[in-house]
Amino acid sequence: MGGFLTESSLGWPFSFHIPGIIAFAVAIFALISLPPASVTDPEADVTTKTKRPSIDYLGAALCTSAMLMLVFVLSEGNARGWSDPLIISLLILSLLLFGAFVFAEMKIKEPLMPPNIWLLPNFAAAFVIAMCVTAFFVNYTYYLTLIFQEVWGYNAVESAIRFVPVGVTAVIIALLAENLIHYFNIKMTLIAGLLLGLIGNVILGFYSNENEYWSKFFPSVIIGIAGLASTYTSVAITAFSAAPNNMAGLIGGVLNTAFQFGTGLGLAITTPVVSSVNGPSAHLEGADRHRLLKGYHAAIWTTVGIIGFALLIAIIFVKVIPKTDEDGETLTVHVDSGRKSKEEGSRYDATRASVDTVVVQA
Repeated sequence: MGGFLTESSLGWPFSFHIPGIIAFAVAIFALISLPPASVTDPEADVTTKTKRPSIDYLGAALCTSAMLMLVFVLSEGNARGWSDPLIISLLILSLLLFGAFVFAEMKIKEPLMPPNIWLLPNFAAAFVIAMCVTAFFVNYTYYLTLIFQEVWGYNAVESAIRFVPVGVTAVIIALLAENLIHYFNIKMTLIAGLLLGLIGNVILGFYSNENEYWSKFFPSVIIGIAGLASTYTSVAITAFSAAPNNMAGLIGGVLNTAFQFGTGLGLAITTPVVSSVNGPSAHLEGADRHRLLKGYHAAIWTTVGIIGFALLIAIIFVKVIPKTDEDGETLTVHVDSGRKSKEEGSRYDATRASVDTVVVQA
């Protein structure tokens, strides 16, 4: 859609209006259709309104400000120079704000991010892996778009058409990935997805000619995108694997923050790499295609390092945690896909990972 809008009379800026229109419509629908929060007392058989939770405005302000400054520093540090007073000042200020955020969360009664959440098994590892996976997808689409348009000279529509296998592969694998957890434990599934993503990105690093679309780009999509698309499900289950029920919503929100933060962090890491190879962006006007491609390849290989780091985190820190009920019995996962339920050997509670076809039965 973005490619066609870019080439149409509406222009590329209209692409940013579409999410706003959709969000506005969904917000109106939610206000009309969603009932107020309530809780049912099983003994009294009555439903009462829940107490409105307090909002940690201070924590939200400190955390958001610190992350924005850090991303700006990583993005502009190479272009402005790391000795630039603005870069140094913002880096120090972002670190101070992060410290203030941690201190505030330890003192506030209902913190935005309770410190003990990081002590939960697998959660910290899942948080880091989530950032790396999102960084990969953003870098993948961004630098391939630059290669298609600035190096090969395609227009927006031609570039968008070449991205079709990426979207199709991601959707298919995302739908199938949840079934893999019933045949392999979550750590094996996560490692396999990251390893395939690593291999696919390595193949992409050798994509140096527009005639190599089918020989290099397409295999990188099938292998790399297929692998990393599956990690969205597995990393969510990893994060929830040892979480108590009363922290499920909090963990989901923090994990989503990791996904969002990864989108900016990926480009913040690779932009200085491209600038160091190609020179400042202002000097790229009229640069030859070989020079541009060299810089974009450097970004792709940097992304290989990001995924490799996530793979090491998964291998070293992710643990397979059996889920037990109140009587100490291990829970097993069953698949409900419209056919007769089939018991598999998975040993964790996947329901809180929002995988719709997975139900947990004692």
